[in-house]
Amino acid sequence: MNFKLILALLLLFSLSTSALTLKEIELADISKAIDQELPTPEILFGNQKLNINIQDDSKTLILGIETENNKIKSFIKQELTEPTLNIYTDLETLNKIVTTEDPQQTLLDSISEGKITYEAVGIVNKLKFGLINLGLIIFT
Repeated sequence: MNFKLILALLLLFSLSTSALTLKEIELADISKAIDQELPTPEILFGNQKLNINIQDDSKTLILGIETENNKIKSFIKQELTEPTLNIYTDLETLNKIVTTEDPQQTLLDSISEGKITYEAVGIVNKLKFGLINLGLIIFT
């Protein structure tokens, strides 16, 4: 379930299915993401503050996303203070997901290969995402 959210968040700011550069991501109109409903149960991501860290060579772009009632409340091109979840990837992995025929499988492969990682912040979130990971290990 959390994989679908990560995919949705990574693809929200992409306006095309072609490879992206950090500069294109920085210039993209992310206002279209506001009020988008998330494709996950509200209990998981309904009210979160996420930082997506995208690495390219020596540069890092951080996108801050705040959700409320399972919708994107704000989406900014800077780090949020006091995030509840940090997501890390690189531009090569992001482009692989955006341009592939099967983005969901590519996303799952990228997570299992450690090319996309995430870190829950705070005890409640660590427990919640730890249980999700345990469930995924048991049922996949």
